[in-house]
Amino acid sequence: MKKIRALILSCLACALGRQPVAGQNITAAEAWNTGAFFNQGRPVFAMRSRPKSKQEDKIFLYVKNYLKDSGVPEDFIKAAFELQGGRVNKKILDRFRKPGKIKKKGQLPRKFVEAGAQFYLANEKLLEDLRADYGLDPLILTSLVGIETFYGDFHGEFGVFDALYTAAKAIPKRSQWASRELAALLIYCYANDLALKWKYGYQAPANEIQGSYAGAFGYGQFLPSSFNRFAVDRDADGLKDPYSWPDTLASVSNYLVAHGYDKNSLDFSKGSKNWKALYAYNHSDAYVRSILDLREEIRKKLGLPDPLVPSQKKKARAKTRTSLEDLKSWPWVETKIADEAETDDEE
Repeated sequence: MKKIRALILSCLACALGRQPVAGQNITAAEAWNTGAFFNQGRPVFAMRSRPKSKQEDKIFLYVKNYLKDSGVPEDFIKAAFELQGGRVNKKILDRFRKPGKIKKKGQLPRKFVEAGAQFYLANEKLLEDLRADYGLDPLILTSLVGIETFYGDFHGEFGVFDALYTAAKAIPKRSQWASRELAALLIYCYANDLALKWKYGYQAPANEIQGSYAGAFGYGQFLPSSFNRFAVDRDADGLKDPYSWPDTLASVSNYLVAHGYDKNSLDFSKGSKNWKALYAYNHSDAYVRSILDLREEIRKKLGLPDPLVPSQKKKARAKTRTSLEDLKSWPWVETKIADEAETDDEE
């Protein structure tokens, strides 16, 4: 009897310690692309089963139930959770506890101004077209994406699914919010799979999208739910692409207008509609001030005249508005920006 018992225990130990089958050691994108996520209807990653704790199961069940009538297949949801593996990312937790600080006035690095001026010149036609369609100041759009991602250079160091799962699992007060954002991420990924395959030749599972520790992604750093609601396919290629400048700038414009931006207004005084719209994008007064400070520095770098003359500035403080039509008379700079920063501008 003892030998039989030992044999049974030995078999169980082997089963629990079984290694993944051959071919599992591939990237998530490769697995998704080749169909290796599924084997006769079951996830190939079944050996990395969803964690068994009540809290982790609760997250999966919440998301699955939330998406019940969304059209997103349960297999698609399971695959994302299986691949994530129930891990809590300590670096993400640390960032939630100690988020980066928005620089105060005068602390914006000179490189933001240089890059912003170059971005403006490179995208002037697109920015002007968006001004005509949405009524947004082109320099505000330029400054916002500069503050958010340094013009696309820094748009994420964490997996978005990983970030949101970590928040849902390890930060109780954010659990429901993060779970809903996970659901929104899965909706976006499933809805865009065919479009992604058509444009890029592959399908990207939710786990492959990179973003911030808080789950924002793309050049405009949208949360999944906001992107689903406000994203625009500006270049009409069949995909609302968070890594396309036409789509990103149009989506940001759409968001700001939906949050009360006063079309064709240059009133950015605190408490104005435009200030509130920018505040809605990131709930921080310092954030709004940084956008406005960068806007002013880019304007000066480009040599564009201030559309508010001294007499108008007094009225602006009293919340009167100056039309964006004034921008049409600006002498657009066509010369290449010098690499050296001007001494006066750095003061």
